[in-house]
Amino acid sequence: KEPSQARPCQRHPVSFFSPPEEPHLAPPKNEDAVRRALFHERYLGALRESFWTRKEDEALLEAMDTQLRREAFNDAYRRLGSDPKRPPGERAKAFGEASKEVNKLGLADLWQMQRKVSWAQISQMLEDARIFRSPRACSVRFVLKVDPLLSRKPFSKREDQMLLEFSTDHSGFEWDAIA
Repeated sequence: KEPSQARPCQRHPVSFFSPPEEPHLAPPKNEDAVRRALFHERYLGALRESFWTRKEDEALLEAMDTQLRREAFNDAYRRLGSDPKRPPGERAKAFGEASKEVNKLGLADLWQMQRKVSWAQISQMLEDARIFRSPRACSVRFVLKVDPLLSRKPFSKREDQMLLEFSTDHSGFEWDAIA
């Protein structure tokens, strides 16, 4: 036969192990395959997510700033006088004081003050900006990469010496014990 008349080899999507009455079903998974899938889902799922871009980092910082300011304002207003028994003039004054107090703080100060935030709300703010990240991914990214309190400078001689002393005291570099 001439090459133009030869039929291309077709692969059948049917599995040898699928039931004959439903040939398009995948074969059943064994226990090892199920464990492997669960392991990948639990521990390696973050690897499937795409890398964060600079735009996403900036959006995360903006969402954090907004959320921390909102929570700090609520705390300050509660503390300064949101009592409904107070006259309206005093409540308005407390509102202004709380607003001034929160506005003069930077993101690092707010984060140091709060240290607790609703990551689900931050994830929702990012989603509103068409950035789809899970609350856990937002938390991990902020704490490990974009937190303004992180110091990226090399350790000083004194810090190196302290780490060596702690490591000898705790029989090695067991970071949980050292921390």
